[in-house]
Amino acid sequence: VAFCSSDDTWEPGFLETMLKHAKKYIGKVGYCGANLITGAGEVFAESRPKRFENNQDFAKAVWDAARNYKMFVNFSGILIPKEIFSKVRFKPETRLGEDYEFLLESISLFGVEYFYVDELLVRYRVHGSMTTQLRMSLIKSNDEKIMRQVREIMLDQGMKIRG
Repeated sequence: VAFCSSDDTWEPGFLETMLKHAKKYIGKVGYCGANLITGAGEVFAESRPKRFENNQDFAKAVWDAARNYKMFVNFSGILIPKEIFSKVRFKPETRLGEDYEFLLESISLFGVEYFYVDELLVRYRVHGSMTTQLRMSLIKSNDEKIMRQVREIMLDQGMKIRG
């Protein structure tokens, strides 16, 4: 399963490339880099997340990014095996940060593993009228709420919380 935000686009070959790599990483979620583009579609920067040695390092980086409100995984650039949805579900009541909530829950509660495809396969549009910019004042408190909820579930399940 792949998602593409309404103002983003995939580079030609996104699905083929991600599926090719997914065959090597059965049951894992793949993520890739992105070209940052203007509202007019012109590339002005690249976003290349780093490759992590293991899932624990990836999970730590996700939590560190969450605390700084700078998530490095672009949901328009992921490929999720459908089986993952038997563990992790999107909550209908989550109207902001649903991608972020999915990411934190999948790695923290269910141990879902991720793999990185070191290619720029998404065109992530950055412009003043994007939802992220329009809701900027809500993002910090929303992200903090999501982090608290995931931590509470982890504690309820007797899981160890690091950092």
